[in-house]
Amino acid sequence: MGSGHGTSGLGSSSRARAMARRRARLRRRRMMIGGGILAAALMVGGAVYGVAGAGNRKEKEAFLEAGVTSMEAGDYEAAIAEFEQGLSLAKGRIGELEEQTLLYRAEAEYRLQDYAAALHTYETLLQQDKDNEIYRKGAALAMIETGDYEGALKLHAADASVYSRMAKSQIEAGAYDEALASIEAGKAALGQENAESEPGEQAGAESAQGAAGAESAQGATAGADQEDDSSVRAELAFNEAVVWEYKSDYQKALELFEAYVQQYGSNEQADREITFLKTRQGSY
Repeated sequence: MGSGHGTSGLGSSSRARAMARRRARLRRRRMMIGGGILAAALMVGGAVYGVAGAGNRKEKEAFLEAGVTSMEAGDYEAAIAEFEQGLSLAKGRIGELEEQTLLYRAEAEYRLQDYAAALHTYETLLQQDKDNEIYRKGAALAMIETGDYEGALKLHAADASVYSRMAKSQIEAGAYDEALASIEAGKAALGQENAESEPGEQAGAESAQGAAGAESAQGATAGADQEDDSSVRAELAFNEAVVWEYKSDYQKALELFEAYVQQYGSNEQADREITFLKTRQGSY
């Protein structure tokens, strides 16, 4: 059948786009650190650290900057080592600079595909700010990679992505009706997430996050969020077509693949499926 490995390439393309977005966010955050925004925030919150914390601030910032540089070079193990050295200077205290460092460490661990470690770091961040959307979404994405879909859904931060991955797993297991239910749930979640992300509400959420949280939220721009939504929506649409092909409803599968190409553009996998399905019309 034409879709024997139909979802793998789409997933790889999606991951490539996600990594490109993460690199863009890293560059924005690095510019903000270099511009003195983080230093200003630390001056406002200097009482949290005391004299000892202020004394080694520059050293901790240097480790953070070195870690970011290593991340941009793709050396995630070196980046994590730099972040760890900076965190060790805090002696267990977590302030705004440490939150930034932990956030970078979580991202480096995720890129290194050490999802359990990334999840642990995001959970540490959530202990500081349990309502931070960036932390909750990061934890949810790490849970997806570990297969903890139920735990990811409890965070209510990336439900559409969770359902999309669930559907893919269910397709691979031959549970096609369950996959269709997950796809519909993913579509509904996308609608709900969009409804809850009105510009006024988002601005209010960012203003309430504090210096470190607001800086992180700026990294996740509205445009990037829309691109994320489009990527997940495309995955759901592709997988829905795959399900109906596996269910041998070739006419419906063809209609869905053609609609997919019309909305999201042509790619090798979709074109191959369409070619195959055109040879099966009338076989249902």
